[in-house]
Amino acid sequence: MSNLIGSPIDDELVFLRAGALYIELEMYEDARVMFLMCAEDYKKAFAYFNLGIADYNLGLIDEAEKMLGHVNYMDPTHAETWGYMTLVNLKKKPEPRINAAYQSMNEAIKLGLKNPQLSQHIFFEWVNVRSMKGAKEALTMTVL
Repeated sequence: MSNLIGSPIDDELVFLRAGALYIELEMYEDARVMFLMCAEDYKKAFAYFNLGIADYNLGLIDEAEKMLGHVNYMDPTHAETWGYMTLVNLKKKPEPRINAAYQSMNEAIKLGLKNPQLSQHIFFEWVNVRSMKGAKEALTMTVL
């Protein structure tokens, strides 16, 4: 990648910031490209995490699982990673992995997940898989 005068861009913050903006704007294809480049070159948990988010939102569930697993290896205390792992487990085909989703959600709760939008999304996914127990726990997590 290069700037307007053709000089290569080699500052990781440019990739991270651009990717974060793309995520915020829900431009997941563009975010995926930015975070792929950043993850390859700089090996940052932030890049892998956001690459996992982009992959999840693009329906690339197996890729999202791989990226989020990598983040968990790098930092097992990141509550949002566990939250997204819950979503990934609930989206697995041909069948959702309910037990793994419960474990991931419980870890997110234990680590103090503070993202209300993510918690709400988890709630709706539990409803989609028709697990009222999971939905109730996710709802409790959302209100806390």
